Amino acid sequence: AKGKMASSLGAHALRRAVGGAAGSPLRQYAQGVLRNVAGRRGMATDPNAAPKVNCWEAPTDVSKWKEEHLVIAVLSGWGVVIYGAKKAFSS
Repeated sequence: AKGKMASSLGAHALRRAVGGAAGSPLRQYAQGVLRNVAGRRGMATDPNAAPKVNCWEAPTDVSKWKEEHLVIAVLSGWGVVIYGAKKAFSS
């Protein structure tokens, strides 16, 4: 999301910078660049892959979870392990 936002902000800035002259070479170049940016899908997944679901919709099928839900679950698990180890080894 961050890369997409940055590229769209860059595209917007490029549009504003060359907004004046209608047939100028700079404008033609900018339109070509914008077409390339708009046509490219950064971090796109396989179009034939099964759709990802929220972790609470399929809690037992981890392979279908969205990546951000998997990250939260893994980090939470590490937090539990570290907290448990701290409690176990401290007096």
